[in-house]
Amino acid sequence: MNGGSLVEEARRRSGLTQSELARRLGVPQSTVARWETRRTAPSFESVLRAVRACELDLSVRVVERDEELVHLIGVYAGMTPAERLAQNVHLVNLVDSARHRMAAARE
Repeated sequence: MNGGSLVEEARRRSGLTQSELARRLGVPQSTVARWETRRTAPSFESVLRAVRACELDLSVRVVERDEELVHLIGVYAGMTPAERLAQNVHLVNLVDSARHRMAAARE
């Protein structure tokens, strides 16, 4: 995800048009359009101002890299859509089964 997509998501969530957001930021509508179409990259400060102008906030944090997640992304990327769906159905069934066992153990 990049700055332009964050601005676009915030604007859409808030129900604003590009012109309305631009007016709140004191910039031309074309600036917002260039950000959202990735023709120019807004600074982090501009993204934060735009998100807040949409009456939302931005949460950013640094976390440890999850190598298992990186591995799973690679595994899923090598699957066909049908294989990914089947895998996800299998995982949902496992979770449902575990929930039922836990509920039964509590009774």
